[in-house]
Amino acid sequence: MRRISRVTAAFAAAMTTLALAAPAGAATASPGTGERQSPGAERAGATALPSPTAQRPRPSRFALKSWGYGTKISGGQVPAESGSTALAVISCTNETGLRKQEGIATVELPGGIVSVNAADTNVWTERKGKEVHSYSTSRVAGVTLFESSLGKLSISAFSSLSHVWHDGDKFRAETKTSPAGLTFTDPNGQVTEFELPLEGAPPLEIPGLAKVELGHEVSKARRDSARAYANALKITVIPSDTVVTLAHSSVSINDGITNGLLGGHAYGIGADVLNGVVKVGRTPKKILPCRGTDGTESAKSLVGLGQVGSALNGVLEVGALTATVNGKQTAKKTWGWTRAELTDINLGDGQFILRGLKVQANVSRNRAGKVVANAKGTTFGEIVVGGETQSLPDPGAPPLEIPGLAKIEFNVVEKPRRNMVIVTGLRVTLLEAAGDAAGVVLNIAQARAKIDRSGL
Repeated sequence: MRRISRVTAAFAAAMTTLALAAPAGAATASPGTGERQSPGAERAGATALPSPTAQRPRPSRFALKSWGYGTKISGGQVPAESGSTALAVISCTNETGLRKQEGIATVELPGGIVSVNAADTNVWTERKGKEVHSYSTSRVAGVTLFESSLGKLSISAFSSLSHVWHDGDKFRAETKTSPAGLTFTDPNGQVTEFELPLEGAPPLEIPGLAKVELGHEVSKARRDSARAYANALKITVIPSDTVVTLAHSSVSINDGITNGLLGGHAYGIGADVLNGVVKVGRTPKKILPCRGTDGTESAKSLVGLGQVGSALNGVLEVGALTATVNGKQTAKKTWGWTRAELTDINLGDGQFILRGLKVQANVSRNRAGKVVANAKGTTFGEIVVGGETQSLPDPGAPPLEIPGLAKIEFNVVEKPRRNMVIVTGLRVTLLEAAGDAAGVVLNIAQARAKIDRSGL
């Protein structure tokens, strides 16, 4: 017997009973093989998604991006290795005829409450006559929110689509999401279906376990670009305070590519992982768009971080940080740069002080194909070690060591390829005097830039 009902107090009461009866720390059973979907699930999963057609790669004048994932976990007690599943990415390109696909069978999420059935992500670029398209689709077969001897609560299949294109005259954008159905199956096999709330409505809450809400969609078309993204569903896992975003798709298209595709970023400070948990992210971070910024500087700043991260035991104080990017496409040349700046840094309560640092990574490519990649514009201010002013060490000199506290490398310039340069102002490896932070590697003021050929 099946019943369709709206979400009412009866739902909350049933879920409260289920939650209270769950043993502490109980793990979710694997999604049942041979599980029969409800009619609502069939309807939700029936939404047709477009699929790519086989084409040979061809360059266009448009910068295209496409990416998506099945699940992404953030916030709360999330280990560093918890990232996106079924992640597929086409980074900045101007070629049509590209395709990537990623999938995953099942995934158990932190907290032992939520498990996700098969997820599949497709991203591709395509040409249709005079039209240039970028697509992203993400589909999740279903989610088990909770299962015990008292019953099973699950969400049926759902998906999202993001699509942008230039139709020969204008930019266009669209998004679509497939609604999911929520079902509760009691021990006798009786299935109750509930309607999920519409976007903007209060989320459904399973007391003490999880909150469920629909995601959202954004699509914008402008004179010279278009972008779109969509999330089908979002689940907040209450015991671990984590947020799970499901079936995400995202695309963009920009006009104006000429001689090269830019890439790179700049940030003020970033750290390696510590005991499996990220303690200092790359901040402030600014990304160089692949078509540039039309020659206008774009920056992000932080006034100061003070003592950076309690996990670093207060051994480092950092002043104001700024990350800036700039780039431009012209008929004769494409150029770009990224820059990271720091007002001051104090390591070990005055054992090492640097006042003023600017690092810059520059790239360009002209119409004839000549590529330039260098670190011109990088400068260091006053360096004080143990109360005495010192000059900048020569390139290739051994790291400066603050006994027991840190090893410091200056002006680390790397060129993995001839069209790419990475400049790190200070690379600091913390030693035993830093306590639990020993072994952490800090990159302070890093800029990286690259330029790829456009094929035009």
